[in-house]
Amino acid sequence: MSPDLAALSAGRNTSSAQPKAAAPVRLTREQAPAKSSDVTPSPEANAAALKARQAQAAAAEATRKLAEKGSELTIEFEDALGRMVFRLVDTQTREVVRQIPSEEVLAIARALAADESAGVLLRGNA
Repeated sequence: MSPDLAALSAGRNTSSAQPKAAAPVRLTREQAPAKSSDVTPSPEANAAALKARQAQAAAAEATRKLAEKGSELTIEFEDALGRMVFRLVDTQTREVVRQIPSEEVLAIARALAADESAGVLLRGNA
C-alpha cells in the first residue's frame, strides 16, 4: 500500500495545505434564535387554545351522550365554502336525521361562491 493510501486509511490528512477554520459566528442577544421557553403566547393565542380545548371537550361529551341514544354527531369542514357542517346520524340505519346548515343552504352558498347568474336563488316553477 502506498504511504498516501496508508495515511488515508489511518485517518491522517496527507495534503500539505491545511483547511482554514471557519471564523466563529457571534450573534447579539437580539439576533439569537428564541428558545421555546422564551416565547410567550399572546393573550389571543391563549384564548383561542382555551376555546379549542373547550370545544373538543363539549364535542366529546355530546358524542358520548348521543351514542347512548343510538346517534352520532359528525362534523366536517366544507373546504370549498370554508364552513363547518354538522350532521346527526342514526347509528343503526346511517340515515342523516338532521344537518346544519341544510343541503339547500349549502347549495345556495356554493352557487353564490361560484358567482353564477343572479337567478340562482330562485328554483322551481313560476
